[in-house]
Amino acid sequence: NDHFGHVYGDHVLIEIGQKIHSIFRDEDITAHIGGDEFCVFLRHQIPEEIIELRAKQICEAIRTEYRVAGNVVPSSCSVGVAIAPRHGNSYHQLYKNADKAQYIAKKSGKNKYVIFEQ
Repeated sequence: NDHFGHVYGDHVLIEIGQKIHSIFRDEDITAHIGGDEFCVFLRHQIPEEIIELRAKQICEAIRTEYRVAGNVVPSSCSVGVAIAPRHGNSYHQLYKNADKAQYIAKKSGKNKYVIFEQ
């Protein structure tokens, strides 16, 4: 958005949203929650190995280059994970803890995922 405008930025966000949605099951909830942030809720307890696999798949799917006006623009992502009930039982607590984990991933070099630890 800052360099190429909102039309281009919106196109990229739509494409990223589609990539994220394609990784998950129909019963899972994927959402664009604002800016460049997305959120995924897995509706049933699943093994942590599968959660880690999905987080890796998100990082791989987002890590790409977009071309606009003759420029190559790389993209990356940072994923934070919080798991109920270990990291909270409410949306607010899970979101807060996933956000903390996401910032740790971002600080450690991007294109990574971190599972929240207290």
